[in-house]
Amino acid sequence: MRHYGGPARLLDWTYSFFVAVFLAMQEAEDDEHCAVWACNVDEWKKRVVRRVPQLGKIVKAKNSKSDTEFSYLRKLKGKKGIWPVNPFRLNERLHAQQGVFLMPLDVSRSFMENLRDLGTPTIGRKHLWKINLSCNKTFRKECLAELQRMNIQNQTLFRGLDGLARDLENRMLTPELFKGIEPKL
Repeated sequence: MRHYGGPARLLDWTYSFFVAVFLAMQEAEDDEHCAVWACNVDEWKKRVVRRVPQLGKIVKAKNSKSDTEFSYLRKLKGKKGIWPVNPFRLNERLHAQQGVFLMPLDVSRSFMENLRDLGTPTIGRKHLWKINLSCNKTFRKECLAELQRMNIQNQTLFRGLDGLARDLENRMLTPELFKGIEPKL
């Protein structure tokens, strides 16, 4: 739903640094700054499990990605934190994006409030990083071109007509990538 502007409890993240860079860069305007956020999810999970021991037992169970885990998470009341969730079956888009969702446990609070409640600012700085990227036109174009060469583009990350339509904008930005390889004489 979030891709279409709808509200969602889950926040989209990716396991891939390069996919994250692509998503940040392609949404940025020329001469703006954008950022990639990275976090140590294992550390945040440990902190939640210390507060909610029953969740630790469910996670240690053989099928931790089951409905049991998600149902338990949804029913938690008054507990703040974040939790990574993956669907039992990945669809094409999630698979291509190497996606993961981070879910705030207390939906009456913002994502950042849920995250802040898990530790002090010092702990946060050790396990949450913001990587700022300058998006001047030349650098942005070079980054998108390199990512294109790695096959990280709208057409591969957002399968179908939606991705193809999104990809046309980047193709206009870097038309030289699609002329073919010129032989060197």
